[in-house]
Amino acid sequence: MNWANGIQNPAAIGDSPPGTSLSLAVKTSTIASIIGLALVIFLAGCALPYSESGVRAVYARTTQDGRTNEVLVVVAHYYGWGAPLTPEGPQYITSNCKMHYYFSNQHLKGRSLGFLVRPGDNTWEVFAPVEGTNFWVRVEGPHATSKPSTTNLFITVFTPRRSLYQQSIETRDVPDVRFLHFAEGNRVLAYKSENDEFVYDVLERCLKTKSAR
Repeated sequence: MNWANGIQNPAAIGDSPPGTSLSLAVKTSTIASIIGLALVIFLAGCALPYSESGVRAVYARTTQDGRTNEVLVVVAHYYGWGAPLTPEGPQYITSNCKMHYYFSNQHLKGRSLGFLVRPGDNTWEVFAPVEGTNFWVRVEGPHATSKPSTTNLFITVFTPRRSLYQQSIETRDVPDVRFLHFAEGNRVLAYKSENDEFVYDVLERCLKTKSAR
């Protein structure tokens, strides 16, 4: 039996009328063409779910001799609905992004840091290992779900096992990674923009601000 509904293979019947094989081949080709055309029309007029992931950034803790002993990997997962066939090519209808964070060292491989996951994507974020400790620090700008007027800078200090604490610092200007600098083995965050200037000590949780010029 072939895939067509109950049509037997003429070669297995024995006495087949002349031209039967050619006739069945033409019919099969026609059916396949119709199905293919229907599938194209269906895809062109409908939305299908999509999901894709990719590495966004990799951060490392290195020793004084340049060896890497810890790695933090940021993976972006994009998902939503899209139209696969349009005159302009594949188009996204809705798109969402969720960040995932993974930690590895000599003893752990790809541990998921679920406590770092946010409900909404942020505008930007950077990570740095705090020298002389097993701490890491994340500095991030306003979240995508924040109000347009929000200008807070968010700081999270954590270990590979848990979040230690979070700090929100209100700024006059919209936070930008260009104004951020790490100092003293990443123990101190220095931030300076046109209307904001402060330093933050990660270990002492101490914020020192300077008056706007």
